[in-house]
Amino acid sequence: MSWVSHHCESEHYAKLAESVKREQNNARAVELYRLADQAEILALEALEPTKTRTIGITAASAASPLL
Repeated sequence: MSWVSHHCESEHYAKLAESVKREQNNARAVELYRLADQAEILALEALEPTKTRTIGITAASAASPLL
């Protein structure tokens, strides 16, 4: 899969996580955030080394759930 595919998958999981978090389903939200993070890491791995700006943005996105 491409960077775009993985990144879109990550965004999808993050949106679902926000939705279930609002419903107070915290365990499911954590699970969905974890899936979003895994997809973002795959997106990072799919990037061309020459895409330094996109690598930086994607790395920050992948690391943000850890903060």
